[in-house]
Amino acid sequence: PLLKFENGFKAGARNANPDVVVETNYIHDFGNLDKGAAVAEFMVMQKGADVIFGAAGGTSIGALNWCLSNEVLTIGVDSDQFYSVYGGNETANPNLNYLLTSAQKGIDTAIDRTVREFIAGNIAESAALFAYMFDYSN
Repeated sequence: PLLKFENGFKAGARNANPDVVVETNYIHDFGNLDKGAAVAEFMVMQKGADVIFGAAGGTSIGALNWCLSNEVLTIGVDSDQFYSVYGGNETANPNLNYLLTSAQKGIDTAIDRTVREFIAGNIAESAALFAYMFDYSN
């Protein structure tokens, strides 16, 4: 999913501005909020990033929180982070307007489709697990 997220972000950014420079930074950690915040800060303060899209699971929440605290535009990941992080509460953070959107994996759709296909007898049990793991909903 990371390459799908990265390529989608790059395509969207280039569609909005063909001259945009997209910087990437792989941190190989999906559960470290402090590292997410530090990398977001680095990308903004040292690289001049205008928008942070952290696609690193829980680490992304650190980046998201740093961005909102510093009024930097950000994009959530994995689920609608307006709901999953802030409970859909517009007053949970005064800077939620800097959360532009969230890139969602669609796991709910993949599970639904896989179960329906399995029940209908269209796929074997092992194939159902494979389909769930690789999200054939997209």
